[in-house]
Parts: sequence; structure tokens; C-alpha cells
Amino acid sequence: MESEDQKLFSKPAYRWYVVILLTTVYMFNFIDRNILAILGQSIKDDLMISDTAFGFLGGIAFAIFYTFMGIPIARLADKESRKTVLAVCLAICSGMTAVCGLAQNFTMFLLARIGAAIGARTRQR
Repeated sequence: MESEDQKLFSKPAYRWYVVILLTTVYMFNFIDRNILAILGQSIKDDLMISDTAFGFLGGIAFAIFYTFMGIPIARLADKESRKTVLAVCLAICSGMTAVCGLAQNFTMFLLARIGAAIGARTRQR
């Protein structure tokens, strides 16, 4: 007996919808991971941060949370609805990326990048 999900995935239109949706999400993930390199000098000038602090934002701070949050989020995706986990994390990442644009200092920007890293990690699932 087929489940609801199996019935949905058997339809070619739905499969293409999922492929296009996930490709779009991946595209935004790629842009988000590279935006610091693109806007680096403008961000440094606006927040008045050093090259060292800027390197921390794009490197260690993002990588640590991006890596270690994958484990609990993957566990959650195994136990709960993957659609819901993906939607929530996409909302978190998008919201935190918007907050990055509102940051007034290094600490605010760092916390927003950490939030974006957590959401971005889940979009890779």
C-alpha cells in the first residue's frame, strides 16, 4: 500500500517542483556563503572592524557552528518531518541573513552569522 508521500513523488510535476525548489535553496545557500568575500571591504568599512575580526567572521565563527550544528539537526530530521525541519531552518537562515544587514557592530554581525550558519547547515541536508 502506497503512502501519501509515495503517491506525490510518483507524479513527474511534483518531482520537478522539488528539484527546482531545492536548486533555488542551494543557490541562495551558495550566495550566502560567498557574500562576505563579495562585500568584504564594504562590511569592514561600515562596521569598522579589522582584517583579523573579518577573517574570524568568515572562517572560524561560521565553520564551527556550520559543522557542529549539523549533528543535532540531522538527528532532528531523522525523527521529525524533514519538510518541517527544512522549512524552519530556511526561515532561520533567511531571517539571520537579513539581520546581518541590520548589524551595527561586530558582535551583532557575529551572532547573525552564527544564526545564518545554523540555518545554512540544515539546507544542505
